[in-house]
Formats: sequence, structure tokens, C-alpha cells
Amino acid sequence: MHRRFLLMPVFLVTLACERPAAEPAAGVPDEATGRREVEQLRDAWVAAAERDDAPAVAALYAEDAVFVSTETGPARGRAAIQEMLSQSFPVSTLENIASSDLVVSGDLANDYGEFTQRFHPAGAPQQTIRGHYSVTLRRHPDGAWRIIRHLSTTPQAAAPAAGR
Repeated sequence: MHRRFLLMPVFLVTLACERPAAEPAAGVPDEATGRREVEQLRDAWVAAAERDDAPAVAALYAEDAVFVSTETGPARGRAAIQEMLSQSFPVSTLENIASSDLVVSGDLANDYGEFTQRFHPAGAPQQTIRGHYSVTLRRHPDGAWRIIRHLSTTPQAAAPAAGR
């Protein structure tokens, strides 16, 4: 009988400390909310890009974000990203973004997908390029998601075959 009473407090403490796995931690929105917020950020990115609004797009990045593109190389920091976009927008048009894998885990998210972009540089023929992107986002203390890493890849033009 004495043993039962000794084990009871241990059982009650264990029970009080357990939390169902599906319950989010206090103050952290659930995964579905995080997904909606990241999707809204993606939509805002696309809308601003369609307006050629480099400052609005750059505002969606963290101050220390890195954007790496096969066309332009790396841009480090929000100001450099805005400058890169300011140069890119006048000669390109985003035709489509299709997310195929969005993962949200706590305060981090990764969005992966494909895009189609039309380039129309002055004095050169127009090109349509299809590529892939991977964007990593972090929820900041103010609750806003911001892009911290953005990788955009496009296939390189095929080199002419030897002897041609």
C-alpha cells in the first residue's frame, strides 16, 4: 500500500508533463497556418515581381538573406537583392511559379518548385527559360515570415557538339 502512494506522485508528474504530439508549442502557429502564411508571402512576391517592384520584393527577404541565381550569381543582403532584382526585372517577365513541395516545421519553412521566365534583353532574341527554385524562410520574432535563402537554377545552354 505504501508503494502505491509513492508511485502516484511520479505518475501524476509524468502525466502533467506529457502533451499530445499534435498540439503545437505555445505561441507557435500550427503547420496549416504556417503553410497559409508562406503561400501568402509567395503570392505577394509574385504580385510585386509582376509589377517590377524590386523594393517590395526585397522587403520580403531578411536583412541578411542570400539569393543565388545561375543568371546573376549570389546577392548577399536585402540591399544587394533589391539591386539585383532592379537590374533583372526590366529584361525579364515571370510567366509562372508552381510550388511542388512546401514544408513548414515550427519557425522554418522550405518551398520548392518550378518557374517559367521570359527574358527579353535589348538587342537580343527573346528566350523562355524554365528553372527550379528553393526558398528557405524563417518566422521572425515579429511573427512575419521572411526569406533567408533563395536558390534559383536554370539549365545552361547546351554546348555545341565537338566538330560542328
